[in-house]
Amino acid sequence: MTNPKGLLFFSALLPQFIDPQRSLVVQFAVMAATYTATEFATEYALASAAYRIRPWLARMGRRFNRTCGGVFIAIGAALPLRG
Repeated sequence: MTNPKGLLFFSALLPQFIDPQRSLVVQFAVMAATYTATEFATEYALASAAYRIRPWLARMGRRFNRTCGGVFIAIGAALPLRG
């Protein structure tokens, strides 16, 4: 409730799907359930992927960090060069 980005997102998104002629409680319950299920599935997929690559990161973590750092440095160096 205190995150302004979340409030802005939902206040911009929800009115498009609300039918004022129908029960608001039911509509909000359906949207809340849909959002909860989608968020749970997404977070579960991310956690499962992280769990699966954990052994690989334990072996290759330093090289992975250096590679990602090099990519970020290259992107940062290329930003001022774009017109």
